[in-house]
Amino acid sequence: MQITDGANILDFEFGYTASRAYDLLAALGNDGRSFYLMKILPLDFPFPFTYMLCYAGWIALMGKNTVPPNMLKFLLAAPVLAMLFDWIENIGILTMLQNFPILPAWAVMTASASGIMKTVFTVFSLAIMILLLVITLLRKAIRK
Repeated sequence: MQITDGANILDFEFGYTASRAYDLLAALGNDGRSFYLMKILPLDFPFPFTYMLCYAGWIALMGKNTVPPNMLKFLLAAPVLAMLFDWIENIGILTMLQNFPILPAWAVMTASASGIMKTVFTVFSLAIMILLLVITLLRKAIRK
């Protein structure tokens, strides 16, 4: 926040237009865009992999005795898709940062749509984990 004078970054926006993306990147200034490109984005590639492993691990652990194997495979797709959409979003943002002040339309559209899909699948993953936890706890309570 000190480097960017309080300006937001595209990762924290939920759907945006090319003009909004331009305004956010312009507000970051040269130092903010450089920091985003060199410090934030490199961390934002391994981070989705780690949260995917965590979410998928919990879903697999709680789902192995709760749902049929075919359904479990389907449920495990949610965190994997969240990770993939996060990476696609990052590629779009990387392209915008490298080309600023010119923002390729495909990069803006791809990053914005992927950011929305990342959020949808992340929330879906969390909902799956909560539901499986509730089912697991209810089954244990019923057995006692």
